[in-house]
Amino acid sequence: MTLSNRLLTVVIAKSVLLFFFALAPTCHMVKLYVRERSRFCRIKRKEIEMVIKNKKAWQRATWDYQQLGVDAMVPFLAGPLSQEEMIARLEKIVRKCPQFYPAILDLSLRKLSLGGDRSGEQEMEKGFHLMLELAEPHEIGKEIDILLDNLEKFWRLDLSKHCLEVLIKRYPENALYHDSYASVLGQMGEVDKALLHSEKAIRLEPKNQCFLSNQGWILLMAGDLEKAGPALESALALDSENDVTKGNIEVYRFLTEQGGTYFDYLLRPFDEQKMEELMDQEDWEEVDMMCASYDSSRFEAFAIDYLQNRMEATDRLPELMSTLRVFFQFVRKVDQDVHLNEDIEFMDENFKPIMYKFIYKFGDVDKQMVEGIYTALLEYYGFLAAKKLIPAKAFRSFRQNILGIKKELISKMTKYNAVRHDDSVAAQEKEAIREQLFEGHHQWPFL
Repeated sequence: MTLSNRLLTVVIAKSVLLFFFALAPTCHMVKLYVRERSRFCRIKRKEIEMVIKNKKAWQRATWDYQQLGVDAMVPFLAGPLSQEEMIARLEKIVRKCPQFYPAILDLSLRKLSLGGDRSGEQEMEKGFHLMLELAEPHEIGKEIDILLDNLEKFWRLDLSKHCLEVLIKRYPENALYHDSYASVLGQMGEVDKALLHSEKAIRLEPKNQCFLSNQGWILLMAGDLEKAGPALESALALDSENDVTKGNIEVYRFLTEQGGTYFDYLLRPFDEQKMEELMDQEDWEEVDMMCASYDSSRFEAFAIDYLQNRMEATDRLPELMSTLRVFFQFVRKVDQDVHLNEDIEFMDENFKPIMYKFIYKFGDVDKQMVEGIYTALLEYYGFLAAKKLIPAKAFRSFRQNILGIKKELISKMTKYNAVRHDDSVAAQEKEAIREQLFEGHHQWPFL
Protein backbone atom coordinates (compact mmCIF):
# COMPACT_ATOMS: atom_id res chain seq x y z
CA MET A 1 0.00 0.00 0.00
CA THR A 2 1.33 3.44 -0.87
CA LEU A 3 1.36 6.40 1.53
CA SER A 4 -1.04 8.33 -0.69
CA ASN A 5 -3.33 5.29 -0.82
CA ARG A 6 -3.28 4.76 2.95
CA LEU A 7 -3.64 8.32 4.21
CA LEU A 8 -5.69 10.06 1.52
CA THR A 9 -8.60 7.63 1.36
CA VAL A 10 -10.96 9.97 3.21
CA VAL A 11 -9.77 13.04 1.30
CA ILE A 12 -10.29 11.33 -2.05
CA ALA A 13 -13.67 10.04 -0.95
CA LYS A 14 -14.80 13.58 -0.26
CA SER A 15 -13.22 15.17 -3.31
CA VAL A 16 -14.22 12.54 -5.88
CA LEU A 17 -17.09 10.30 -4.86
CA LEU A 18 -19.20 12.91 -3.15
CA PHE A 19 -18.97 15.27 -6.10
CA PHE A 20 -20.21 12.71 -8.56
CA PHE A 21 -22.61 11.25 -6.01
CA ALA A 22 -24.35 14.60 -5.76
CA LEU A 23 -24.71 14.69 -9.52
CA ALA A 24 -25.51 11.03 -10.18
CA PRO A 25 -28.24 11.13 -12.82
CA THR A 26 -31.53 9.41 -12.19
CA CYS A 27 -33.00 6.95 -14.65
CA HIS A 28 -35.24 9.49 -16.37
CA MET A 29 -32.25 11.28 -17.85
CA VAL A 30 -31.56 8.53 -20.38
CA LYS A 31 -34.83 8.83 -22.25
CA LEU A 32 -34.21 11.38 -25.01
CA TYR A 33 -30.93 13.14 -24.31
CA VAL A 34 -28.97 11.38 -27.06
CA ARG A 35 -27.24 13.99 -29.16
CA GLU A 36 -25.44 13.60 -32.44
CA ARG A 37 -22.00 12.16 -31.86
CA SER A 38 -19.00 14.12 -33.06
CA ARG A 39 -16.22 12.27 -34.82
CA PHE A 40 -14.12 12.64 -31.65
CA CYS A 41 -16.48 10.57 -29.50
CA ARG A 42 -15.41 6.96 -29.09
CA ILE A 43 -18.64 5.75 -27.52
CA LYS A 44 -20.65 3.52 -29.81
CA ARG A 45 -24.31 4.21 -30.48
CA LYS A 46 -24.95 0.64 -29.33
CA GLU A 47 -23.82 1.54 -25.79
CA ILE A 48 -26.23 4.47 -25.68
CA GLU A 49 -29.08 2.28 -26.87
CA MET A 50 -28.24 -0.23 -24.13
CA VAL A 51 -28.73 2.46 -21.48
CA ILE A 52 -32.12 3.40 -22.92
CA LYS A 53 -33.26 -0.23 -23.08
CA ASN A 54 -31.90 -1.27 -19.70
CA LYS A 55 -33.30 1.35 -17.34
CA LYS A 56 -33.42 -1.14 -14.47
CA ALA A 57 -29.64 -1.62 -14.55
CA TRP A 58 -29.18 2.17 -14.53
CA GLN A 59 -31.61 2.56 -11.64
CA ARG A 60 -29.82 -0.14 -9.67
CA ALA A 61 -26.42 1.43 -10.37
CA THR A 62 -27.75 4.81 -9.23
CA TRP A 63 -29.01 3.32 -5.97
CA ASP A 64 -25.74 1.40 -5.34
CA TYR A 65 -23.67 4.49 -6.07
CA GLN A 66 -25.75 6.64 -3.73
CA GLN A 67 -25.43 4.00 -1.03
CA LEU A 68 -21.66 4.00 -1.48
CA GLY A 69 -21.71 7.76 -0.98
CA VAL A 70 -23.65 7.33 2.27
CA ASP A 71 -21.25 4.63 3.50
CA ALA A 72 -18.27 6.87 2.70
CA MET A 73 -19.76 9.80 4.61
CA VAL A 74 -21.08 7.82 7.59
CA PRO A 75 -18.80 4.86 8.32
CA PHE A 76 -20.21 2.23 10.64
CA LEU A 77 -18.51 0.00 13.21
CA ALA A 78 -15.99 -1.35 10.70
CA GLY A 79 -14.56 2.14 10.23
CA PRO A 80 -14.02 4.21 7.08
CA LEU A 81 -13.96 2.38 3.76
CA SER A 82 -10.44 1.72 2.54
CA GLN A 83 -9.36 2.78 -0.91
CA GLU A 84 -9.36 -0.87 -2.00
CA GLU A 85 -12.94 -1.32 -0.75
CA MET A 86 -14.10 1.81 -2.56
CA ILE A 87 -12.51 0.67 -5.81
CA ALA A 88 -13.95 -2.84 -5.47
CA ARG A 89 -17.48 -1.53 -4.95
CA LEU A 90 -17.18 0.90 -7.85
CA GLU A 91 -15.95 -1.90 -10.11
CA LYS A 92 -18.95 -3.98 -9.10
CA ILE A 93 -21.33 -1.14 -10.02
CA VAL A 94 -19.65 -0.75 -13.41
CA ARG A 95 -19.83 -4.49 -14.11
CA LYS A 96 -23.59 -4.41 -13.55
CA CYS A 97 -24.11 -1.25 -15.61
CA PRO A 98 -21.12 -0.59 -17.91
CA GLN A 99 -22.60 2.73 -19.09
CA PHE A 100 -23.01 4.28 -15.63
CA TYR A 101 -20.47 7.03 -16.14
CA PRO A 102 -20.50 8.59 -12.60
CA ALA A 103 -19.02 5.36 -11.20
CA ILE A 104 -16.64 5.00 -14.16
CA LEU A 105 -15.28 8.50 -13.66
CA ASP A 106 -15.08 8.07 -9.89
CA LEU A 107 -13.19 4.80 -10.37
CA SER A 108 -10.83 6.31 -12.93
CA LEU A 109 -10.00 9.30 -10.73
CA ARG A 110 -9.20 7.04 -7.79
CA LYS A 111 -6.83 4.99 -9.91
CA LEU A 112 -5.25 8.12 -11.37
CA SER A 113 -4.71 9.55 -7.89
CA LEU A 114 -2.64 6.50 -6.97
CA GLY A 115 -0.48 6.66 -10.09
CA GLY A 116 1.16 3.93 -12.12
CA ASP A 117 -2.09 2.40 -13.41
CA ARG A 118 -2.82 3.18 -17.05
CA SER A 119 -6.25 1.52 -16.80
CA GLY A 120 -7.42 4.67 -15.00
CA GLU A 121 -6.71 6.68 -18.15
CA GLN A 122 -8.76 4.30 -20.30
CA GLU A 123 -11.67 4.39 -17.88
CA MET A 124 -11.52 8.17 -17.70
CA GLU A 125 -11.70 8.32 -21.49
CA LYS A 126 -14.73 6.07 -21.60
CA GLY A 127 -16.50 7.81 -18.71
CA PHE A 128 -15.82 11.24 -20.22
CA HIS A 129 -17.38 10.39 -23.58
CA LEU A 130 -20.33 8.62 -21.98
CA MET A 131 -20.92 11.75 -19.91
CA LEU A 132 -20.93 13.89 -23.06
CA GLU A 133 -23.59 11.67 -24.61
CA LEU A 134 -25.76 10.86 -21.61
CA ALA A 135 -25.62 13.76 -19.15
CA GLU A 136 -28.62 16.03 -18.83
CA PRO A 137 -28.03 19.32 -20.68
CA HIS A 138 -28.55 21.46 -17.57
CA GLU A 139 -26.04 19.35 -15.57
CA ILE A 140 -23.27 18.63 -18.05
CA GLY A 141 -21.39 21.90 -17.46
CA LYS A 142 -21.22 21.23 -13.73
CA GLU A 143 -20.10 17.64 -14.26
CA ILE A 144 -17.37 18.67 -16.70
CA ASP A 145 -16.10 21.23 -14.16
CA ILE A 146 -15.90 18.52 -11.51
CA LEU A 147 -13.92 16.21 -13.75
CA LEU A 148 -11.47 18.93 -14.79
CA ASP A 149 -11.06 20.15 -11.19
CA ASN A 150 -10.15 16.65 -10.04
CA LEU A 151 -7.70 16.11 -12.90
CA GLU A 152 -6.04 19.41 -11.98
CA LYS A 153 -5.94 18.39 -8.32
CA PHE A 154 -4.06 15.23 -9.28
CA TRP A 155 -1.77 17.14 -11.68
CA ARG A 156 -2.98 15.13 -14.68
CA LEU A 157 -2.97 18.17 -16.94
CA ASP A 158 -2.15 15.93 -19.89
CA LEU A 159 -5.62 14.38 -19.51
CA SER A 160 -7.22 17.78 -18.91
CA LYS A 161 -5.65 18.92 -22.17
CA HIS A 162 -7.18 16.01 -24.08
CA CYS A 163 -10.64 16.56 -22.58
CA LEU A 164 -10.55 20.28 -23.33
CA GLU A 165 -9.52 19.66 -26.93
CA VAL A 166 -12.61 17.51 -27.38
CA LEU A 167 -14.80 20.10 -25.63
CA ILE A 168 -13.53 23.01 -27.71
CA LYS A 169 -14.28 21.14 -30.92
CA ARG A 170 -17.77 20.41 -29.63
CA TYR A 171 -18.38 23.86 -28.20
CA PRO A 172 -16.06 26.26 -30.10
CA GLU A 173 -17.76 29.36 -28.68
CA ASN A 174 -17.50 28.33 -25.04
CA ALA A 175 -15.18 30.93 -23.49
CA LEU A 176 -14.60 28.96 -20.28
CA TYR A 177 -13.18 25.98 -22.18
CA HIS A 178 -10.77 28.22 -24.10
CA ASP A 179 -9.64 29.86 -20.86
CA SER A 180 -9.18 26.49 -19.10
CA TYR A 181 -7.29 25.12 -22.10
CA ALA A 182 -5.02 28.18 -22.07
CA SER A 183 -4.21 27.64 -18.39
CA VAL A 184 -3.37 23.97 -18.97
CA LEU A 185 -1.21 24.74 -22.01
CA GLY A 186 0.67 27.44 -20.13
CA GLN A 187 1.62 25.10 -17.31
CA MET A 188 2.71 22.47 -19.83
CA GLY A 189 5.06 24.93 -21.48
CA GLU A 190 3.01 25.71 -24.62
CA VAL A 191 2.76 29.41 -23.84
CA ASP A 192 2.29 30.78 -27.37
CA LYS A 193 -0.63 28.46 -28.05
CA ALA A 194 -2.01 29.22 -24.59
CA LEU A 195 -2.12 32.94 -25.36
CA LEU A 196 -4.12 32.33 -28.54
CA HIS A 197 -6.85 30.55 -26.59
CA SER A 198 -6.72 33.13 -23.82
CA GLU A 199 -7.35 35.85 -26.42
CA LYS A 200 -10.26 33.82 -27.79
CA ALA A 201 -11.82 33.53 -24.33
CA ILE A 202 -11.54 37.28 -23.76
CA ARG A 203 -12.99 38.09 -27.19
CA LEU A 204 -16.00 35.98 -26.27
CA GLU A 205 -16.30 37.51 -22.78
CA PRO A 206 -14.29 40.78 -22.66
CA LYS A 207 -15.43 41.72 -19.15
CA ASN A 208 -14.61 38.41 -17.50
CA GLN A 209 -12.28 39.20 -14.62
CA CYS A 210 -10.98 35.63 -14.27
CA PHE A 211 -10.06 35.39 -17.96
CA LEU A 212 -8.11 38.66 -17.80
CA SER A 213 -6.30 37.55 -14.66
CA ASN A 214 -5.44 34.20 -16.22
CA GLN A 215 -4.15 35.95 -19.32
CA GLY A 216 -1.87 38.03 -17.12
CA TRP A 217 -0.68 34.85 -15.39
CA ILE A 218 0.14 33.19 -18.73
CA LEU A 219 2.00 36.31 -19.84
CA LEU A 220 4.02 36.04 -16.61
CA MET A 221 4.87 32.47 -17.63
CA ALA A 222 6.13 33.88 -20.93
CA GLY A 223 8.07 36.63 -19.15
CA ASP A 224 6.17 39.30 -21.09
CA LEU A 225 5.83 41.78 -18.25
CA GLU A 226 4.96 44.65 -20.57
CA LYS A 227 1.67 42.97 -21.52
CA ALA A 228 1.07 41.18 -18.23
CA GLY A 229 0.76 44.40 -16.23
CA PRO A 230 -2.18 45.90 -18.19
CA ALA A 231 -4.02 42.57 -18.25
CA LEU A 232 -3.76 42.23 -14.48
CA GLU A 233 -4.72 45.84 -13.88
CA SER A 234 -7.82 45.36 -16.03
CA ALA A 235 -8.72 42.28 -14.02
CA LEU A 236 -8.22 44.12 -10.73
CA ALA A 237 -10.41 47.01 -11.94
CA LEU A 238 -13.27 44.54 -12.41
CA ASP A 239 -12.80 42.96 -8.96
CA SER A 240 -10.42 44.68 -6.59
CA GLU A 241 -10.84 42.00 -3.89
CA ASN A 242 -10.07 38.93 -5.96
CA ASP A 243 -7.29 37.02 -4.15
CA VAL A 244 -6.03 35.23 -7.27
CA THR A 245 -5.59 38.49 -9.16
CA LYS A 246 -3.89 40.12 -6.19
CA GLY A 247 -1.54 37.15 -5.99
CA ASN A 248 -0.73 37.45 -9.69
CA ILE A 249 0.02 41.16 -9.23
CA GLU A 250 2.38 40.30 -6.38
CA VAL A 251 4.23 37.97 -8.74
CA TYR A 252 4.25 40.68 -11.41
CA ARG A 253 5.80 43.21 -9.02
CA PHE A 254 8.47 40.73 -7.96
CA LEU A 255 9.39 39.96 -11.58
CA THR A 256 9.39 43.67 -12.46
CA GLU A 257 12.16 44.13 -9.88
CA GLN A 258 14.02 40.85 -10.36
CA GLY A 259 13.26 39.83 -13.95
CA GLY A 260 12.47 36.36 -15.19
CA THR A 261 9.29 34.33 -15.59
CA TYR A 262 6.62 32.86 -13.34
CA PHE A 263 8.73 29.71 -12.98
CA ASP A 264 11.62 31.85 -11.72
CA TYR A 265 9.25 33.33 -9.13
CA LEU A 266 8.37 29.84 -7.89
CA LEU A 267 12.10 29.22 -7.37
CA ARG A 268 12.81 32.64 -5.83
CA PRO A 269 15.48 32.70 -3.11
CA PHE A 270 14.18 32.50 0.43
CA ASP A 271 13.98 35.93 2.09
CA GLU A 272 15.90 35.19 5.29
CA GLN A 273 15.91 38.83 6.40
CA LYS A 274 12.12 39.06 6.31
CA MET A 275 11.83 35.77 8.17
CA GLU A 276 14.19 37.01 10.92
CA GLU A 277 12.15 40.20 11.28
CA LEU A 278 8.91 38.26 11.65
CA MET A 279 10.47 35.92 14.21
CA ASP A 280 11.88 38.87 16.19
CA GLN A 281 8.35 40.32 16.24
CA GLU A 282 7.04 36.88 17.27
CA ASP A 283 4.49 37.11 14.49
CA TRP A 284 4.15 33.33 14.22
CA GLU A 285 1.06 33.43 12.05
CA GLU A 286 2.96 35.40 9.39
CA VAL A 287 5.93 33.08 9.81
CA ASP A 288 3.74 30.06 9.10
CA MET A 289 2.15 31.79 6.10
CA MET A 290 5.54 32.70 4.70
CA CYS A 291 6.84 29.14 5.04
CA ALA A 292 3.66 27.76 3.48
CA SER A 293 4.02 30.16 0.53
CA TYR A 294 7.59 29.05 -0.23
CA ASP A 295 6.78 25.36 0.26
CA SER A 296 3.76 25.63 -2.03
CA SER A 297 5.82 27.43 -4.70
CA ARG A 298 8.47 24.69 -4.65
CA PHE A 299 5.82 21.98 -4.97
CA GLU A 300 4.25 23.78 -7.93
CA ALA A 301 7.63 24.24 -9.61
CA PHE A 302 8.41 20.53 -9.11
CA ALA A 303 5.10 19.50 -10.67
CA ILE A 304 5.39 21.92 -13.62
CA ASP A 305 8.94 20.78 -14.33
CA TYR A 306 7.76 17.17 -14.22
CA LEU A 307 4.91 17.88 -16.64
CA GLN A 308 7.12 19.73 -19.08
CA ASN A 309 10.15 17.44 -19.04
CA ARG A 310 8.87 13.97 -18.10
CA MET A 311 5.66 13.58 -20.03
CA GLU A 312 6.21 9.83 -20.39
CA ALA A 313 5.94 9.44 -16.59
CA THR A 314 3.07 11.81 -15.74
CA ASP A 315 1.07 8.88 -14.36
CA ARG A 316 3.53 8.85 -11.41
CA LEU A 317 3.04 12.52 -10.55
CA PRO A 318 -0.21 12.25 -8.49
CA GLU A 319 1.33 9.72 -6.11
CA LEU A 320 4.58 11.68 -5.82
CA MET A 321 2.75 14.91 -4.99
CA SER A 322 0.34 13.37 -2.48
CA THR A 323 3.15 11.44 -0.77
CA LEU A 324 5.23 14.60 -0.41
CA ARG A 325 2.31 16.60 0.99
CA VAL A 326 1.29 13.95 3.51
CA PHE A 327 4.86 13.25 4.62
CA PHE A 328 5.76 16.92 5.12
CA GLN A 329 2.48 17.53 6.94
CA PHE A 330 3.53 14.80 9.35
CA VAL A 331 6.97 16.37 9.74
CA ARG A 332 5.36 19.71 10.63
CA LYS A 333 3.39 17.99 13.39
CA VAL A 334 6.46 16.51 15.05
CA ASP A 335 8.74 19.52 14.49
CA GLN A 336 8.34 22.35 16.97
CA ASP A 337 10.81 24.67 15.22
CA VAL A 338 10.45 26.63 11.97
CA HIS A 339 11.81 24.78 8.93
CA LEU A 340 11.04 24.90 5.25
CA ASN A 341 10.53 21.62 3.43
CA GLU A 342 13.71 22.40 1.49
CA ASP A 343 15.82 22.44 4.69
CA ILE A 344 17.69 19.30 3.71
CA GLU A 345 20.20 19.58 6.56
CA PHE A 346 17.32 19.35 9.05
CA MET A 347 15.81 16.41 7.18
CA ASP A 348 19.16 14.63 6.94
CA GLU A 349 19.79 15.01 10.66
CA ASN A 350 16.29 13.96 11.74
CA PHE A 351 15.19 11.46 9.08
CA LYS A 352 15.63 8.38 11.25
CA PRO A 353 13.63 9.65 14.29
CA ILE A 354 10.98 11.06 11.93
CA MET A 355 10.58 7.63 10.32
CA TYR A 356 10.52 5.93 13.73
CA LYS A 357 7.65 8.20 14.78
CA PHE A 358 5.92 7.69 11.46
CA ILE A 359 6.05 3.89 11.69
CA TYR A 360 4.85 3.96 15.29
CA LYS A 361 2.15 6.56 14.72
CA PHE A 362 0.46 5.00 11.70
CA GLY A 363 1.06 1.30 12.30
CA ASP A 364 1.05 -1.38 9.60
CA VAL A 365 3.40 0.71 7.48
CA ASP A 366 4.67 -1.64 4.79
CA LYS A 367 7.69 -1.80 2.51
CA GLN A 368 5.83 -0.24 -0.40
CA MET A 369 4.95 2.78 1.72
CA VAL A 370 8.56 3.26 2.82
CA GLU A 371 9.72 2.86 -0.79
CA GLY A 372 7.20 5.51 -1.83
CA ILE A 373 8.52 8.00 0.74
CA TYR A 374 12.10 7.37 -0.36
CA THR A 375 11.25 7.80 -4.04
CA ALA A 376 9.29 11.02 -3.49
CA LEU A 377 11.92 12.64 -1.27
CA LEU A 378 14.81 11.78 -3.56
CA GLU A 379 12.91 13.03 -6.62
CA TYR A 380 11.96 16.27 -4.85
CA TYR A 381 15.32 17.08 -3.29
CA GLY A 382 17.06 16.05 -6.51
CA PHE A 383 14.97 18.64 -8.34
CA LEU A 384 15.80 21.33 -5.76
CA ALA A 385 19.50 20.49 -6.06
CA ALA A 386 19.32 20.68 -9.86
CA LYS A 387 17.75 24.16 -9.53
CA LYS A 388 20.44 25.16 -7.02
CA LEU A 389 17.98 25.80 -4.19
CA ILE A 390 19.89 23.34 -2.03
CA PRO A 391 23.61 22.45 -2.24
CA ALA A 392 24.34 19.45 -4.46
CA LYS A 393 26.77 18.18 -1.79
CA ALA A 394 24.02 18.27 0.86
CA PHE A 395 21.71 16.31 -1.43
CA ARG A 396 24.35 13.65 -2.07
CA SER A 397 24.97 13.34 1.66
CA PHE A 398 21.23 13.03 2.38
CA ARG A 399 20.77 10.40 -0.32
CA GLN A 400 23.72 8.37 0.94
CA ASN A 401 22.59 8.57 4.56
CA ILE A 402 18.94 7.62 4.07
CA LEU A 403 19.78 4.81 1.67
CA GLY A 404 22.26 3.56 4.25
CA ILE A 405 19.53 3.07 6.88
CA LYS A 406 16.79 1.86 4.54
CA LYS A 407 17.22 -1.85 5.28
CA GLU A 408 17.33 -1.12 9.01
CA LEU A 409 14.08 0.86 8.87
CA ILE A 410 12.28 -1.82 6.87
CA SER A 411 13.55 -4.53 9.20
CA LYS A 412 12.36 -2.67 12.31
CA MET A 413 9.04 -1.87 10.64
CA THR A 414 8.51 -5.57 9.88
CA LYS A 415 9.34 -6.61 13.46
CA TYR A 416 7.05 -3.96 14.89
CA ASN A 417 4.14 -4.98 12.67
CA ALA A 418 4.54 -8.61 13.76
CA VAL A 419 4.66 -7.74 17.47
CA ARG A 420 1.76 -5.27 17.53
CA HIS A 421 -0.60 -7.92 16.12
CA ASP A 422 0.63 -10.72 18.41
CA ASP A 423 -1.89 -11.07 21.24
CA SER A 424 0.40 -13.54 23.01
CA VAL A 425 2.89 -10.75 23.76
CA ALA A 426 2.05 -8.79 26.92
CA ALA A 427 1.64 -5.01 26.73
CA GLN A 428 4.70 -4.38 28.89
CA GLU A 429 6.81 -6.62 26.68
CA LYS A 430 5.53 -4.84 23.56
CA GLU A 431 6.59 -1.52 25.00
CA ALA A 432 10.06 -2.90 25.75
CA ILE A 433 10.33 -4.05 22.14
CA ARG A 434 9.18 -0.65 20.88
CA GLU A 435 11.80 1.00 23.09
CA GLN A 436 14.48 -1.20 21.57
CA LEU A 437 13.32 -0.80 17.97
CA PHE A 438 12.67 2.94 17.98
CA GLU A 439 15.41 3.97 20.42
CA GLY A 440 12.87 5.79 22.59
CA HIS A 441 11.76 8.19 19.84
CA HIS A 442 8.23 6.78 19.80
CA GLN A 443 7.57 8.02 23.34
CA TRP A 444 7.67 11.74 22.51
CA PRO A 445 5.29 13.53 20.15
CA PHE A 446 7.99 15.98 19.02
CA LEU A 447 11.56 15.78 17.79
